[in-house]
Amino acid sequence: QMVRHAISEYDPVMKVKKVRSTKNPDSTYSLSITLQLPVRHYLSTTISDLQEYITDCIEKYGGIMVRGASIEIEEWG
Repeated sequence: QMVRHAISEYDPVMKVKKVRSTKNPDSTYSLSITLQLPVRHYLSTTISDLQEYITDCIEKYGGIMVRGASIEIEEWG
């Protein structure tokens, strides 16, 4: 739910298809996120900016330490 909220704040056109989290031995989490975008929609920033935004939001508002977020983007037409 926190990932969906962060994505909707970042770009309301993006849709979250799937989120998987894995707890690491050091009590941090790794996220794997699949997003869907319209075919002709362009991101205004880089994927690394989006990854940083998501992890920062989760750490700031949820108090959950995130080691990283991998993002896969699918297009729909």
